[in-house]
Amino acid sequence: MAIWFSNADTPLPMLPLGNGKLLLWEEGATLYSLRTGYSAPHLFTMAPDFGGVYHEIDTQRLPMGGGSSHRLYYSDEMIGMPTRTLCDLQITDYLLPDRPIFLRRLDGINKLSFRLTIPSYVRKVYHPSYRFGKMRADTLFLTVPAGTAFDNGMATLQERTTALVFCGTLRYDPTDDTVYYGGDLGELYVLACDDPKEMIRDGDELLQAFRSFAEVPFRHPFYGSAFQETSGDADSPVADTVCALLAMQSASGAVVASHREPFAASADLPSLTALFLRVGQTQAARRMLLYWTEQAEKIGFIPALLPCDADAVCPPGQQDAASTASYLLAAARFCRETTPVGRDADQLYRGMRSAFSALMQSFKEGMLPFGTRTQAFEAGLLGGDLLFQGSAEVTALAICAGREFTEYCLENGKRIAKEEKGYSFILAEASDSFESNFAVKGKIWRNAPKLEVRTRRPRFIRGTCTLCRRDGAYPVEDMLELDKYGRYLCRRCFAARRGTPEETDPAKRYASFRATALAALAIDSMVALSELARIASAYRRRLQEPKVTLPLRESDADPLLLLALKTRRDLLAGVLAEDPEAFAALRSEADLPSETTPEAAIDALADAVKKILISEREDGALSALLCDTVPLGARCAAGSTALTVLALT
Repeated sequence: MAIWFSNADTPLPMLPLGNGKLLLWEEGATLYSLRTGYSAPHLFTMAPDFGGVYHEIDTQRLPMGGGSSHRLYYSDEMIGMPTRTLCDLQITDYLLPDRPIFLRRLDGINKLSFRLTIPSYVRKVYHPSYRFGKMRADTLFLTVPAGTAFDNGMATLQERTTALVFCGTLRYDPTDDTVYYGGDLGELYVLACDDPKEMIRDGDELLQAFRSFAEVPFRHPFYGSAFQETSGDADSPVADTVCALLAMQSASGAVVASHREPFAASADLPSLTALFLRVGQTQAARRMLLYWTEQAEKIGFIPALLPCDADAVCPPGQQDAASTASYLLAAARFCRETTPVGRDADQLYRGMRSAFSALMQSFKEGMLPFGTRTQAFEAGLLGGDLLFQGSAEVTALAICAGREFTEYCLENGKRIAKEEKGYSFILAEASDSFESNFAVKGKIWRNAPKLEVRTRRPRFIRGTCTLCRRDGAYPVEDMLELDKYGRYLCRRCFAARRGTPEETDPAKRYASFRATALAALAIDSMVALSELARIASAYRRRLQEPKVTLPLRESDADPLLLLALKTRRDLLAGVLAEDPEAFAALRSEADLPSETTPEAAIDALADAVKKILISEREDGALSALLCDTVPLGARCAAGSTALTVLALT
């Protein structure tokens, strides 16, 4: 397994530890967040206090995959020594594979204190000598009441109590929420059990095994909530990333989006499914898709977000084509590659058939509008006035999903839909009109303004307020109301009747090479394929001249571009070969030798995109995890992570 090293210039990644019931996020020796459920309130942060002396940390997953190990070093710059010196303290974190129990073991002679930060919605009860069976221990109880709201509109359905048990030389000071480690041996047990009797029984068993706990066996040498072996080399970056994604999968099957977003997102489904199938994690993909199908049948449509656990709820939002297309594409490809049988096949077929019908009914003029959780809106790259215009990305995704589902039905003798002929005509019309709707002057544009003319805007939607986002506030989802200027505002901004809107050109089109890459990848658009090479040539120039600026990119635009160049290599080479003048201009622009063949040119451009993708991990342009450098980063999302791994491997 990989080792992650921190110093003054290199931060540690945000790594998940999860077993389907309990989820932790660690940043080195810091317990950044602990949740007693994948969609549960954040309980506490536990950060080491080095007393002003900077320490360096090496973090490594345990060889048996049951947790992580942290070795602390004194910084050579702080203590005036030529080399790093090991601080005689090692921290080892364990997570039991089948119980919501976490253990942190500290072993060494150096003393250390930790700052414990607990949110205001958590009730604290401290007992300096709580009795567990025949033993007593220093214990802090943390309770989250039922109905507690957390993280952007989510809420708990039942009360949850968690016990922090401090053993050995580890002690808790309730006056300033500080945990002290006195050297020798100390352990922290986190027991997430709602039944007091079960908690006492677990605590008694754990405390009795205090001295011999280092020999706890684990089931397999790879780490993840599903506890299944991953294929390939255990020391490869891919294995590290897959282990992290499996740790992010709850017992229900849903994969949490990130440490800041404790819910599952439909936009992550296609890339997660593709990665799980590639590495042999078929059961992980099956459980994830069955969970989404089951929840969608209860709600009546495919939502953009779902809670990962049954004891939490989040507003389902409204039905949009982007979520439906993402689900349909993921489920159709899973069924085509694995051929499920029995109840699984029936349930997935019902879900796909319903999603296909909803998708075909949403097409207007051969287009679909943006989804309410489009990354560009959340990042402030696009204004809310474009919400109901045609989206090249969503339309391409929906066409690809419709084709996959249709082929699955034909291969297995299943009925496509009640309106089979009509839906087939709608799908064919959308495919034929894609370039006429989104291609102008040989370029794929992100939006098509003419769709808005045929769309009636609803009075209320759920999303992020236009004015709040413009003020620089963190984008929080809320119920929004349409004002007289066509803006969707939160209650506060709507009541204040704030200002006049910025003047926008309703006919303006916006460039996005993410849309181009997706169109080339999903539907083999000839215009998009021709544009791909031109976009990639900028990456090659960037390698030769670092001052060359690249166009504005979103979190997963680079891996999409790389994936399109790799998987459409032969088709793209054929497009270049058919236009010698355009190919000559490309060679000149990318500074390629005149004897370069189209295939070699595509390989060179793909290599340039890959190098840029890996090198710019920390510049803010990417929110994905880069498996070649750090398998999980603080700004990442699960779907972007999976897409990056697919592109880099």
